Amino acid sequence: MSAPHQPRIRFATVDDLYAAFPTAVVEIGEPAERQPSPVFVDACLRAEKWDCALTFLAYLLGKREAVWWGCTCLRQVKVDGATEEACLRAAEDWVRSPEDQRRVHALDIGMQASQQRPATWIALAAGWSSGNMSGDERFRIAPPPQLTAQAVRAAILGAGTRIPLDQQAALFRNWASTGLRYALDPQSA
Repeated sequence: MSAPHQPRIRFATVDDLYAAFPTAVVEIGEPAERQPSPVFVDACLRAEKWDCALTFLAYLLGKREAVWWGCTCLRQVKVDGATEEACLRAAEDWVRSPEDQRRVHALDIGMQASQQRPATWIALAAGWSSGNMSGDERFRIAPPPQLTAQAVRAAILGAGTRIPLDQQAALFRNWASTGLRYALDPQSA
């Protein structure tokens, strides 16, 4: 008989995440602590620091889980037109089958779409997850490790602006709960 499944979080503490991603310190704006990551997210939610909680989760999740989380969040708001739908679908396709061809497709769609749209950022998040981000095989440029998290953050926060102010708190809590569930158990994503 095997041992029961124990959830394992990617970065156990805020310090661990900040050590791996120095850019997160500035974007999250909260001091580093030995505080467990789930406790930190919960404290941000209790203080209604939505940006803090959602940004932390974008970094906390693995790249594939973060993109999937972003896709699930975006699916809860109005997707505006065929281009946004194509961006979102390209990111979802990459998550389901993370082959380089699908990553490049998401990158291409994201690079051609308006940066004013949340779905553009989720396509870019998938496209920047690995490989070459230059679009030209003669010039290989590896994406910096924080780009996927930053693009997921942009997608989610951008999608949040489409929600009436009186509904944002409930939606952000729901999104953070989903992200934390994925962080604790990536199999649930």
